[in-house]
Amino acid sequence: MYYCFVKEDLEKLPGSDPFLIQARYAERLGKLCCCCLYRNTITDQKEKPVDISGQQVFLRASCDSARQAIKLLRDNGAILVEETSDIDKIERWETLKLTRRPVYQITYGNIIYDAYTDEVCRFLASTPQLFLKTRKKGFSAELTVNVLLDKPHKFRELLRSRLRNEDEELLISERLQVRRDSLGKREARHFIRNGKLANSSRALHSVRHAVPRSLDEKARELVAQIAARKDFPKDYVLDTGEFEKNGEVFCDLVELNPVTSSLCYVNNSIFEETVPEIRKLSTKARMGVEYCYDALEHGECYVWDRCAQTDYTYLKEEHYIFSDA
Repeated sequence: MYYCFVKEDLEKLPGSDPFLIQARYAERLGKLCCCCLYRNTITDQKEKPVDISGQQVFLRASCDSARQAIKLLRDNGAILVEETSDIDKIERWETLKLTRRPVYQITYGNIIYDAYTDEVCRFLASTPQLFLKTRKKGFSAELTVNVLLDKPHKFRELLRSRLRNEDEELLISERLQVRRDSLGKREARHFIRNGKLANSSRALHSVRHAVPRSLDEKARELVAQIAARKDFPKDYVLDTGEFEKNGEVFCDLVELNPVTSSLCYVNNSIFEETVPEIRKLSTKARMGVEYCYDALEHGECYVWDRCAQTDYTYLKEEHYIFSDA
């Protein structure tokens, strides 16, 4: 199998980015290829044209590049791990009704014109604290229902700067307290390959760790429920979280994401093959093999023994908090 990365994506990233770490590991395996969307070309690690016709290809691409890259690969005869139709289904994960908390779709236009369905209106009338997130990777926000309805200047400016047209979709739910421990929020990312849980990681990029059993068990429960749906993709990324509400603690699905564009954390991996030079480290550390390989060269970037009173949480997503004036 080839692991394909988008040239335009890689050129924008710092050297420590997970996509670049994965690209270097794919190059070590001799299975790296890059597609250039500007030139419509596909090359190997030596920048020579590569024939991928009939070859299975695992694409790693940003949300902005994914669909164009999929078309380029399809036009060149690749057998893709994830198709555009798979992405469409995964991005509408809330329709599976797997969350304990209600999650609703709204549009930018709904917010502008206060034009919500009766169901959403009932939800807003009973839920003062909200969590808002763009359907595609963009931004998320904590806000009160008053901010959503009154639309103060800073909130309006955020929407105007990040959303292009009125039919762009967002998801809205109740804002719940996420439990925390010494590693930050008790949330985990799980990569699902061929309908099975492949690996799990907290939102960390340099600290070896174990995922709480509660989150792992919840992930396995959700994977089994999703597997029963014959029309849903077998490859996807599942995020779980441990929440508190009215003194009760429970685990819930946070969201699903396409595997093509999902970020890998330190225990996650897109690879099954382990190169000889990292076999001992991989067995001992139980990190993703690409991170183990990176640690050979950049060991100083990895934390093998945790220290107290240190925040190891990796924050990348643009997140905003709005409160009543």
